[in-house]
Amino acid sequence: MKLLFENWRKHLKEELLTEFDKTDKETLMAEQDRFTISYEIELESRDAVGDTPQGRREHASNYLTFDYFSENWNEREAGDFWHSYLDEEDPEPLELVTKYLLEEYPTRAIGANPADISAENLVRLSIAIKEDAKIAKEFKSFYNNILKEGTRENKALVNAINKDPDIKEALKERGVQFRTGRQGTLPLDGEAGEDTVILGMRPDTLKQVVHTYLFNPESDEFFPGADSDHTIDLTDFLYDAGWEDESSEWIGEADDQIKSFILDGGNARYSTVSDVTYINTQNWASYHLKQMANMAESAAQTWVEETAQSEWDEYQSDPEDYLDNMGYEWEESYEGDKDGDLYELMEEHFPRFMEKWADQLKFEPDGSLRNGIEFSMDDPKFMTGLDTAFEFLKDFFFDYNRQDNFQFDVNTGLHTNIGYLDDDGESHKDYNLMKALLFLNHDFAFKEFGQRKGTQWATDLKSDIVEKIEKAFKQDRTRFKDLAMKLYKEDKLDELGRELSRFVDNYAPSNPKSLGFNIHYIDRLGYVEFRYPGGEGPTLEKMKNATLYYAYVIKQAVDADYKKKEYQSKLVKLMTNLAAHVDRPTEVKKIKEFMKKGEVYLIPTNVRPVAINSYLQHVLKQSMPYILYSTEAGLFKGIRKGKTLKDTLAVFKVVEGTWEHLDRPSLQMEDGANYKIGERTIPLPELERMITNNSLDFVNSEHTEERLRNVFAQIDKPRRTLARRLKSKPPPKKKIKISQS
Repeated sequence: MKLLFENWRKHLKEELLTEFDKTDKETLMAEQDRFTISYEIELESRDAVGDTPQGRREHASNYLTFDYFSENWNEREAGDFWHSYLDEEDPEPLELVTKYLLEEYPTRAIGANPADISAENLVRLSIAIKEDAKIAKEFKSFYNNILKEGTRENKALVNAINKDPDIKEALKERGVQFRTGRQGTLPLDGEAGEDTVILGMRPDTLKQVVHTYLFNPESDEFFPGADSDHTIDLTDFLYDAGWEDESSEWIGEADDQIKSFILDGGNARYSTVSDVTYINTQNWASYHLKQMANMAESAAQTWVEETAQSEWDEYQSDPEDYLDNMGYEWEESYEGDKDGDLYELMEEHFPRFMEKWADQLKFEPDGSLRNGIEFSMDDPKFMTGLDTAFEFLKDFFFDYNRQDNFQFDVNTGLHTNIGYLDDDGESHKDYNLMKALLFLNHDFAFKEFGQRKGTQWATDLKSDIVEKIEKAFKQDRTRFKDLAMKLYKEDKLDELGRELSRFVDNYAPSNPKSLGFNIHYIDRLGYVEFRYPGGEGPTLEKMKNATLYYAYVIKQAVDADYKKKEYQSKLVKLMTNLAAHVDRPTEVKKIKEFMKKGEVYLIPTNVRPVAINSYLQHVLKQSMPYILYSTEAGLFKGIRKGKTLKDTLAVFKVVEGTWEHLDRPSLQMEDGANYKIGERTIPLPELERMITNNSLDFVNSEHTEERLRNVFAQIDKPRRTLARRLKSKPPPKKKIKISQS
């Protein structure tokens, strides 16, 4: 079957290379004053201006802020703070209660018996009673029984007082009236004796005793009035009163509250220090739970400030060494004091150009270059007229060719922004983008700028849009497809063109810096940015020809009558091919040209966390390069052939983690033994789409690529060593059969 889409592409390449001719240029120059033009010129300077030790140190010292360190410690696991505060990464609630008592109630925390935790239990009981309605109801019943004579709870209290002579004596001194009796005793000399015991007391007296020596539910603090050495042992009392099991459940509930809302900061899944530095206590009823949270919150804030300050001081003492050791790529953003120096160099090497144009331009250091400068139109935002643009280029290249400091190289660009003025002298913003794309030839746009072709800075919007339109037409039913076919069949080509133009606008890649034909500035600034020019080869004649061709494309987009017949012919050819529903074959040649065995590629991924990124951060303690935030690094192994192209797979070596299902994954991530080399496979059709859409990319940084290869080497080393040992093992000796004659 004839490959209609491929024939259409071939037609575009061959026909459009010759259709922009002398007549078209004359037409453009006849209305040259309707075009608006501005250039963004990037140059590399041979002189390393602004690069001084003082400047480097200042840049390094300002590379990170104090807030960075503060936020870093805030995002640590909460266990890091608790280890510092309570000597345990995962402390028990009782340990926090003890710390709270030592801080807020030191005399109660240290009683006569160090093993006695009555004070801790009082705090926990008060929390449970205030925070749980069911427990509050149960405790009320328990409390009322204590005050009711004859109950087991009441007898337990009387028994506790009888066992403590100090309490008995203190009550008598305060004038408390008791009903007393005598019980026999056996003294050491064997003679019978008698001891006075308390049999009961009046209700008002009993309540006073409970609040003074056991607990005080009417107080927010719940503590009894007496000091800790003269109180009733709470544990023994609860046992004697028959409430041991219930009280154990109450304390367990309090511990759950402390664990959930303070120790975990209200974040049960992954608690960080920031969860502890701010604890919302607004709806809490318990006095002690609030105070304990405030104590922990304040301690965590202090800990963050002190640790961040310590790390900040270390960083400031030698910022360059600190950043290097931590793996930060800080030098890539170092520009030095370039603004003034580069401007002076421009004045020195471009005297004619600067005298005439400098006051209309803005000059900025270019961070993407080693020692670069970028300048563009500022006031006004663009020049009016092609003649003016050519005069600008002539003055620039006159000086450029007579100096040797500034140069174009493979990393520089000379972007050209072109718009069109309407009859009122305003920037035209109603562009027929589909018409522009039909007349735009990507190869012709790159003519004379071959080094830029295939880079991430000037990708082919046309191919990308064509692929998206093809995909839409291969679906059974879509609104766009149905409407486009309806307009085509009804011969409403103008409406069809507008519909296709809207499609282009909606589906153009969102990153403007990646498009050779960048349409993202039309609505705001009224022009299209052509990012094709650049590399080492721009000259005056090349740039004049490129500017004319780009103006020709803009003319197509804004003038509905210009080349209308040719446009409609192209539109019909497009729709004829789309209507055929022919599957586009996978371009194996494109894959072979792009994929190199052993190369490191960046593969898009939605999986979090990415194992190789975790290895960099947690094992090597290095910063993660920005390019890895939405990608996974993979070493290309080769192609695994299937029965069909759809079954044929591209195979990549990737890093895998074995810590996904463990209890404490963050701790496991720090152990290099928990990583292995695995495989990721991508079907060839999907791989080709990724290459076409630039979603599969090279690393484009030697330093970053070296770091990634180092990770693969470290993880794979033990396995390769074992493989060598197995391979070097001599083969077993063959047994020789001896025949008997």
